[in-house]
Amino acid sequence: MKKLKVKGMSIKGIITATALCLASSNALAAMITVEDSFGVMGSSTAMDVGQESAILSIAGFNSSLGTLTGVSLTAYGQINATGTSQNNTSENGNTVATLGTIGSWGVISAVTHDFVFTRGSSFLDAAESSDSGDYDMAPGEIFSFDMGSERSGDMSIIDYSAFTTDGMIDFRFDFRAETVIRNFIGSGRETFTNTSNTGAWGKIVATYTYDAAPVPEPGALILLTAGLLGLGLRRKQG
Repeated sequence: MKKLKVKGMSIKGIITATALCLASSNALAAMITVEDSFGVMGSSTAMDVGQESAILSIAGFNSSLGTLTGVSLTAYGQINATGTSQNNTSENGNTVATLGTIGSWGVISAVTHDFVFTRGSSFLDAAESSDSGDYDMAPGEIFSFDMGSERSGDMSIIDYSAFTTDGMIDFRFDFRAETVIRNFIGSGRETFTNTSNTGAWGKIVATYTYDAAPVPEPGALILLTAGLLGLGLRRKQG
């Protein structure tokens, strides 16, 4: 039988070269998400709109994971209001509560185009003590309301290089808003006790797609090493 001969490369060199080939063939597409948020979703008190804005920060892509191939950003926002209105008059009345923004509600970042949930001062939600608009809120009655508006959308990136480092990337959420309560009675002067809380919540989510750093399969390399060592011994004995 004719012996197999390997010329021009040591056994160590063969193992190294073949291991690199196996490693490169194991590169896989992968995805990871990072996020940051403020306030509490659905809460009117965790982040008062009197703060007017909040800064969120997310980490850029960790290059040790592999080669970055894509970035997508999604912004989420919510404004909520809760409160009560008590009729202190001696006759039936009606209460209307409205929730709206003061100026634009959106997200600003140096690495994206400005993102707008609502542009300019905008109506968001309303609640009324009577669905029919009648004056049927009895003397002493307390009307409770819970209003809110949730928005989301994908942001347009203008500086992808900012995501290729491990540094932090900032996003400013602007959320000036107000709750207005109006009270009515059939005649005379209305006397109501009104309370309200208006709060905001927001979140930024970055999704990184990448080619994962290749990792050799241990089992395959063990078999490969054993086979090549055997080949070397046979070659030496031959």
